[in-house]
Amino acid sequence: MANRIEKWYQNLNNLIAYNDKNGCYPSTLSEDAVEKALAIWWARQKHLLKQQKSGRPCSLDERQIVSVESVVVRNSHLERDNLWNSRFEKISSQFEKNGKLFSINSDDIEEVKIMRWWNQQKTLLRKFVKHGEASGMNQERFDKISSLMRSMDIDIPATAEPVANNC
Repeated sequence: MANRIEKWYQNLNNLIAYNDKNGCYPSTLSEDAVEKALAIWWARQKHLLKQQKSGRPCSLDERQIVSVESVVVRNSHLERDNLWNSRFEKISSQFEKNGKLFSINSDDIEEVKIMRWWNQQKTLLRKFVKHGEASGMNQERFDKISSLMRSMDIDIPATAEPVANNC
């Protein structure tokens, strides 16, 4: 049986192979037990990296930290901020080019995913206005979503002053 460090690098190599084959990270929602376990492991490694970057102790050694950072940089297009920006750009471009959004009933699964994301953003925007915070919504995203909504003549809930430093 492999020791803990060997197992860690085996997981890392499996993650890289999965990513190379599929063009994405494994999903924690997968019904495939192996994929799900790898996804949970990867989520934990990114959590530990974030913990280390914030100055808190973490169980990763320097080589592991560099390895995790390397995978994150290599796949920056899959990370949350880049995904958010990519989805926003798709919805914004669609409206700019066609004067309307994709149909939620489209046969194109990517268009349906984008529309679900858009609807989620509008919900998060309302929560952000009401409570000054919402998971996944910050002031920069609020500004982008509300600007696009204004260009679409969609009413934006009234808000007080912008919330500073809300990440």
